[in-house]
Amino acid sequence: MKIDVKNEKRSFHFAFPNWLILNRVSMRLARKVTKGEVEVSLSGKALRELRRTIKRLRKTRGDWSLIEVHSADGDEVRVRL
Repeated sequence: MKIDVKNEKRSFHFAFPNWLILNRVSMRLARKVTKGEVEVSLSGKALRELRRTIKRLRKTRGDWSLIEVHSADGDEVRVRL
């Protein structure tokens, strides 16, 4: 997963492996941080299948944009797989 943040003065680029984002520990952390406001209920098998599907998509389609945000000020945020 790649996260790009750009504004007039600076730009930041973060790269995270997909397995680091999509695992049981990160799902537990997401539950704890959101304090039960967002229900995340994926089993281990479902997470494994999600990772495999994302891997197949990356091979066939290359970089796949999940989120692209452009503000009137010229700021940009882009999240890609």
